[in-house]
Amino acid sequence: MGLRTAVVVGHATGSNPFGHVAIGFTGQGIFSSGTQNNYRESFTDYISKQSSYRNSTIYILNTTPQQEAEMIKELLKYDPSKLPNPLKDPINALKDTCATRTQKALDKGNVRSALIPSISPFPIDTEIIMWRNRAKSIDIPQGSKTPNSLLEFNP
Repeated sequence: MGLRTAVVVGHATGSNPFGHVAIGFTGQGIFSSGTQNNYRESFTDYISKQSSYRNSTIYILNTTPQQEAEMIKELLKYDPSKLPNPLKDPINALKDTCATRTQKALDKGNVRSALIPSISPFPIDTEIIMWRNRAKSIDIPQGSKTPNSLLEFNP
């Protein structure tokens, strides 16, 4: 059985006009920066929490063990709970976001798009990378149940 990588794009909310991005891997849980989650927590619990206040889209790609290993190696360079404060450090906050961390991981796994030639701080650009790589998408409307098909991403 092949591995799969899931990129979760949490859409804008009243308090966050840009949205949020996280990434998960088959049997490895969620890797989300800036949401007070530890890496490798339950993927489906994370989705349930997110769906309590926002719409999300999950993009799923088939990946190899080597791709996933490289992506996870990149993500483990970061403390998941700490992102620069945009009010206190706006320059570094643009360079280190949930989107930049996810895009850097995707890049290490050779998941890229010529339309997004450099790492971007915005979740929408992560979404474009997934579209361009023909990822399968699953919409999770606010307030909906998490599909059982996503259990494969739980640790």
